[in-house]
Amino acid sequence: MGGINYNFLPFDFVMNVTDLEWCELLWAYKNKMITSDFLDKYVIDRIYRVDQLQGLLLDMSYAIDEESKLIILCKLAKEGVSKSIPLIQRKWLFLILYWLHDNMLDKDDIFDIVWFVFSDFNYPKSMNGFAKYMPAEDIDTENLEVELPVNTNFSKYELVMIKKWKSFLEDEKKILK
Repeated sequence: MGGINYNFLPFDFVMNVTDLEWCELLWAYKNKMITSDFLDKYVIDRIYRVDQLQGLLLDMSYAIDEESKLIILCKLAKEGVSKSIPLIQRKWLFLILYWLHDNMLDKDDIFDIVWFVFSDFNYPKSMNGFAKYMPAEDIDTENLEVELPVNTNFSKYELVMIKKWKSFLEDEKKILK
């Protein structure tokens, strides 16, 4: 992960979109996709839910340095549900693209940002229709109905990319929720 600092995802946004497992948090934390603050908020949320891992959660809530947090997070991930790295990456890719779509679509450089995400996640084929320089296979510019923020000035090709992006998000949300 080199092109973008990904720890911009707000805790509340992520938690409203999906549930996270400890292994997903561990991967995100190791890859600097979430901050220590994000992790602290998650731990507090889990403590309030009376999680079965209460002891480790309390240890985490008192941990101050990053190394201690990482050690406890590894223990929590080991105790929790296990998921494959590709599935974890897929979920974080979805979360990033979902947030960008909902919050950055009015920015002039949005497709440059999406290209960095595409690159950082090793060029997933699922993004081919809306990643810059990866043309959509079926460019139908006739029946484009795309909701856009006011003050946007996209070309027809970019509108096709946005439509494909939205379709990707809808498909992924059904699978990853």
